[in-house]
Amino acid sequence: MTGRRELQLPDGWRGPGPWDNVGECIFTRHWNDGTLTVDRADPRILISVELLDEFREGKRTPEVTVTGDVLRIEAANRTVIYRIGDKVPHLHAYYAEWPD
Repeated sequence: MTGRRELQLPDGWRGPGPWDNVGECIFTRHWNDGTLTVDRADPRILISVELLDEFREGKRTPEVTVTGDVLRIEAANRTVIYRIGDKVPHLHAYYAEWPD
């Protein structure tokens, strides 16, 4: 059994700005051994304000942390780091991208 979580753009939405060409970040919790794996991590994503707040408060998985404007996912198969950028108010989300 697994639990799957996706950090992605709402279906069918595209708009102007740097967030026009965003992908998704999908990770899975494997309940048999408790590990977290990253299934897909695109260089640019949108993350909802609510989910980002839950990560900041430590209410989700301990492998996902937010320090300042850096979101870090330390999974069994890889580590993914996103820099949180501009807020996208009409989507109630933040733009995030891999650091340079």
